[in-house]
Amino acid sequence: MNEIGNDTEKFLDVLCDGVLIIDRNFKVVFVNKAMLGLCEQKIEDVIGQRCHVFSHNCPTPCTPLISEAGKSEFVCPHRNIFKAGAPISIIHTHIFPDGRERIFEITASPVKDEKGNVVYMIEVLRDITEKKKAEDGLKEHEAFLYSILEGIGD
Repeated sequence: MNEIGNDTEKFLDVLCDGVLIIDRNFKVVFVNKAMLGLCEQKIEDVIGQRCHVFSHNCPTPCTPLISEAGKSEFVCPHRNIFKAGAPISIIHTHIFPDGRERIFEITASPVKDEKGNVVYMIEVLRDITEKKKAEDGLKEHEAFLYSILEGIGD
């Protein structure tokens, strides 16, 4: 039995969305079957690995951004969750090592202990690539129809 318990694992493994549980050291302590399928990985290659290595093959949590003042800043949603203790939701385009591009809706929430300290973070990834393509196609179609209507005189 690992840190989160067998019953919880069973429930999370039946979800269609990818689920990761990450500890304060950015180590993956749980990954469900859907997430393993999304990333085409084996459980033994993911558990214990730091999330930034697993997700982006980076040695540090997220890449640095250079602010307008020229200062290097790390913007890591995981770090922000552990610091602020508030959930976040983002849309993220991920390019896999084989060149595949997928769009994910990612919701990450803090898991707190009895004292209110964030001890884990649970991240849920939903693949919205096809939904996003359909929305973009609809927008293009609407713009095309609008341009035709605009071109027709009174």
